[in-house]
Amino acid sequence: PGNSAGHISEDASCMLSKDMYRELFLPALKKSVDGYSHVMLHTHSLGAKMLDIFAEVENISTIELSSDPNAPRAVQVWRDNEKILKDKVTVIAPTKDELFSMKDIISRNRSIIWYYARTREEAEEAIKFVRDINKNR
Repeated sequence: PGNSAGHISEDASCMLSKDMYRELFLPALKKSVDGYSHVMLHTHSLGAKMLDIFAEVENISTIELSSDPNAPRAVQVWRDNEKILKDKVTVIAPTKDELFSMKDIISRNRSIIWYYARTREEAEEAIKFVRDINKNR
């Protein structure tokens, strides 16, 4: 909406300490998003330690969490950082089991759910599940 920027990827941040990121990369991130009303930022579950820094940047309105092997699943990262992300739209791609266990966090937060169904019936079931959550808001 409005003056928006697409998708900034912060994958490299996963490999840095918070102090290094704040000193060396945060000024460039702020400069990149300056002047935009809404920016979507992509990061990985491995980079969960940076979420508080990303959430401080007002222009970043949407944060996508991708799951990584050998790291907590993005759904768990969202749960662990729910307070930090409360003012952001969280984008997440849960598995079927994860989706149906997320009713509580979906009902409390703004989110975009990217769900990959294997069948039409599975897709319809997922859509109904999410719509039913929204009916009860």
